[in-house]
Amino acid sequence: MAQTVTNRRAAGGRRRALIIAISSYRDQRLRKLRAPGKDANALSVVLRDPAIGFFDEVTTVTDRRSGPVSRALEKFCLSAKPDDTLLVHFSCHGIKDDGRLYFATYDTDLDLLESSAIASDFVNRQIARSRSQQKVLLLDCCYSGAFTPGLVARADPSVDIKTSFPAGKGVVVITASSSTEYSFEGEAIRGKARPSLFTSAVVEGLKSGEADRDRDGLISVNELFNYVADEVGRFTRDQNPQIWTYRLSGQIVIGNAPKRTPEAPTPTQLPNLGPSVNLSRWVQTDPTKEENYIAVVVMEAALAYQGKWVQLDEKDFFAKLKERATQTHGWRLKEGEQLPFTVPDLIATMTKDGVTSPDGGLFRARISAAKSPQAMVKALRQGLPLIAGFTVREGIFSESVSAAGQLPADWSKSQVLGWKVLGIFGYDAERGRWLLLTPWPSWGVGGFGWISLQELQDSYPNCWAVSVQPPATPQPVPQPAPSTAADAGSSAPASQR
Repeated sequence: MAQTVTNRRAAGGRRRALIIAISSYRDQRLRKLRAPGKDANALSVVLRDPAIGFFDEVTTVTDRRSGPVSRALEKFCLSAKPDDTLLVHFSCHGIKDDGRLYFATYDTDLDLLESSAIASDFVNRQIARSRSQQKVLLLDCCYSGAFTPGLVARADPSVDIKTSFPAGKGVVVITASSSTEYSFEGEAIRGKARPSLFTSAVVEGLKSGEADRDRDGLISVNELFNYVADEVGRFTRDQNPQIWTYRLSGQIVIGNAPKRTPEAPTPTQLPNLGPSVNLSRWVQTDPTKEENYIAVVVMEAALAYQGKWVQLDEKDFFAKLKERATQTHGWRLKEGEQLPFTVPDLIATMTKDGVTSPDGGLFRARISAAKSPQAMVKALRQGLPLIAGFTVREGIFSESVSAAGQLPADWSKSQVLGWKVLGIFGYDAERGRWLLLTPWPSWGVGGFGWISLQELQDSYPNCWAVSVQPPATPQPVPQPAPSTAADAGSSAPASQR
């Protein structure tokens, strides 16, 4: 499907973008990608925003065959004038064969790449033929790591982007990863779609204005690349964006930087690991305790980040959760049977029912979705711990895994046993992993351990930041007024007056 959105503005050089996103593939050997559809929508919105990208024309081509995609690219490039600014974005599988790079489309056949995929030299020729003197090519493509093991042996171990795109004047090429790396998506194939790390960083850098490194109000292509490289590097060491520039005069401006209100530095704005709060309080040392109440611990931690050390009543919270889940679903539990509950049950109990403290205060949480790793780290920096769903798999309770407090590399392939809720309290950018609290006191260090970025996303993609409102003191129940002489003449019973 192709869609073009045009903004009207004064005559002169036009700013035009072509976004090509392929999520579905007819060849079953190519894995379906979740991110490209989200990539196209998010990037399209920010580019055509008059206050940010101010592009006059944004065309999206999604899940099309190689023929329509090729024609759309050729037409886009040949119709440009010398003073136009062009941006082309590919989000799809990248295929390596005999040292050549191909972009996969819906009808790509891995046995017939020449006739069913789009060769990089075709893309290069179209960009070189364009009269535009300012052209940007963004390649958010996965390489050999995206294919099944049977295809890896056939692929060339490297593809040199610089030799794949050697021609053209006024061209900047930015790739999501180097020639031998896999461009990670923001989540596994199951679950709701999220943008990839690369495109998510592109969108966030433009939308927030953080990519404007020199604070001149404009975001150049070099500034955007530096921001994206830094952001991707914070979440994985296995993906390194690259940039190449060919015969470019001056700078290409990608967008305006939105005006921002300067943030006063606070103790919670520490790099990568979130607020400085001693978590030892929640390390479980009681051998008789069977399970941690993650929601309660996260709410206590959210208060601790505000300097308020309050111990909330776990039994009160569990009773409310049990009552809500039972009323909602009509469950009848047998003796000793664990309570089944859903994410809406848990969130409703945290936000609506609340949990009490020993002095009678009632604390309710505020929940906001953290839809990307960047948003998760931002929440931690602001003093907001996180809760996340977690798929429990076979092997998690083995002696070696429990003692280490870290999941094995092939754990995501193990058999599914059930579902639990985790608390997340920090991010270790050095090793690309999250500091988590599990429900099991015997796991890791009193329940605390580590989970990698990819393992968390493979397990369950949804995550929420938690803040806690000031306590509300329950109001006493009004008592009926004592009878007086004035009431003596009333014929209605006291209970009805």
